[in-house]
Amino acid sequence: VGACLAVFSLVRHNLPCVRRASLKIYCSSDAKDLASEVFGAIAAAFGLSIEVQLESLLRFDRGTLKTDWGTLTPGSALTEAAYYRIFAAQYMLREGVKGRALYLDSDMLIGPGLEDLLGVDLQGQPLGVRLEIATLEGIRRAAARLGVEPELYFNSGALLFDLDHPRLPQLLRRSVEIATNDQDKLTHVDQCALNLAFRGQFTPLAPRFNYFLREGDDLASIEWEPVVWHYVQRPKPWDPAYATVNCLRWTGELVALRDVLTQGQIRRLLAI
Repeated sequence: VGACLAVFSLVRHNLPCVRRASLKIYCSSDAKDLASEVFGAIAAAFGLSIEVQLESLLRFDRGTLKTDWGTLTPGSALTEAAYYRIFAAQYMLREGVKGRALYLDSDMLIGPGLEDLLGVDLQGQPLGVRLEIATLEGIRRAAARLGVEPELYFNSGALLFDLDHPRLPQLLRRSVEIATNDQDKLTHVDQCALNLAFRGQFTPLAPRFNYFLREGDDLASIEWEPVVWHYVQRPKPWDPAYATVNCLRWTGELVALRDVLTQGQIRRLLAI
């Protein structure tokens, strides 16, 4: 349901821009049928094409990548899907895709302004990223384990790749090598692998292009409208335990999605 709302909000608020781009969703084989069904409905509602592709195209070895989430969250883990962002960029390079590629996490909403994000001046670097909040203890610990300055540790939820950059293939290969061989350093799994591989070879994005929103944050303090709302940490806005009004924008998009998907489809998404 998170991925559906991310894509739906992106399309709904940026249709002219999306018509000039291509949208790809990568998923596991057990999610393929439902993904094709719901993204097909979203695409049809807006007169678009949304391509659902299997993870097998990405050519990575399942089970060899770290999925345990850090040292402060025992028992918590991600799936190998966390690494799709790295392997998808490599796949696009193999396919000869040119220009820019934007990866977005599934715990996001995208408002108007996507064209501004895609057009950011990367200042000659292969990657655009939002820096993390360096004062957070978890970020400082993750950065220290990598030997990276906390002020230069970035979030991997929104990644703007320059697919034409000559250093990008090498840096992506380095990310995979780190993810495979240096797992003891990866507090935040794929994010740490990217931070170590792309150290000093990225351009910071403005906060509005990946705005970190937590359950207890004060939205009244925002002086500008974010393009990307990133629901970091837990609970996520689809969790009934979410206890503040910060999820209302997300639930509002869910209400709008009812005009595109059937009640049965939405129930299946929420049940997952």
